[in-house]
Amino acid sequence: MSETVLIVDDEESVRRTFRDWLIEANLGCTVLVAAEAEAALRHAQREPIDLAILDWNLGTGMDGLRLLEDLAVFRPDVVAILVTGYAAQATPLMALRMGVRDYLDKNHELTRETFVAAVRKQLARIVPA
Repeated sequence: MSETVLIVDDEESVRRTFRDWLIEANLGCTVLVAAEAEAALRHAQREPIDLAILDWNLGTGMDGLRLLEDLAVFRPDVVAILVTGYAAQATPLMALRMGVRDYLDKNHELTRETFVAAVRKQLARIVPA
């Protein structure tokens, strides 16, 4: 059984890029995408989500941390990576307190390699030894 990764970002090009990077990395995970919180929660209601990659600013008044709280209702063990282009507004300490395991800045050294490495690291923590 493979892990399921949910990518939530309001920018279609970012969702597509992150999905493609994960598929090309051949991590053996199922990759789901959502443009907004409502679609992400529908995914969480229907299937197990092991890792959520959440944009800080989802553009509809919702942010990734609030979405993480809502996802945890359906999937209490969900692991999260927060990705933001608004590093000055997103508080890493607040994110860590809410259970975010990694924090990636879209404007600072976010490459295919750093993204895949962060996902690989979190998936390794999920998979039982």
